[in-house]
Amino acid sequence: MEMHKLPGTTYSNAREKGDYDSEAKAVMTLKELEAWITNFIVKEYHYRPHEGLNKMLPMTKYKIGIFGDETTPETGLPDIIQGDDAIKLKLSLLPMVERTVQRNGVTIDKISYYSDVLRQYAEREEPGKKKKRQYVFKRDPRDISVIYFYAPDLKEYFPIPYRNVSWPPISIWDIRKAQKYLEDKNIEGYNEDDIFKAHIDRKRIEEESIKKTKAVRREHAINERYK
Repeated sequence: MEMHKLPGTTYSNAREKGDYDSEAKAVMTLKELEAWITNFIVKEYHYRPHEGLNKMLPMTKYKIGIFGDETTPETGLPDIIQGDDAIKLKLSLLPMVERTVQRNGVTIDKISYYSDVLRQYAEREEPGKKKKRQYVFKRDPRDISVIYFYAPDLKEYFPIPYRNVSWPPISIWDIRKAQKYLEDKNIEGYNEDDIFKAHIDRKRIEEESIKKTKAVRREHAINERYK
């Protein structure tokens, strides 16, 4: 899929990227980028001639697959996945991690989570082994404020929120940036509080930088207009 370069692009390789500061030039949040990509696919890409389809529009090919044509029998619209099935599909596609369950919950990437459903699984040992049993957890990297615990005896997933529910939703990439921010400041042994405070600091710095950049651009545009 050919797309024009957005501000903040990371490019396809280091040579092409050169000295371009992707993070400093970025102008979209993750949700805004998702909306932009969705709009591009639905309103632009599907209406462009496609080499792999002998110059046919992807939307035309889709309609033929559903409604058929002179050579292709119709298949009709597939059933829409909804309710519990939609949740199961989402969970099946999320990345998985394995962790032991402690009496105070579970910790992933220094972030603590807790729910009463974990109590009966806390600090269980593996059958025939002395080490603690590990359980499957799923999480959406775009928002790790809730993880999903798989209870093996019930064969069901349960949502597990932050232990400190006052923390804001955050992506795994924001967590990693906050951790790097702390490491760059040579802060060792940092904890969950430090990570979220670093995240808030980074966001404040970014917002101030964006405001300054916009002000400079406006001033430049005005000066250019009245030259």
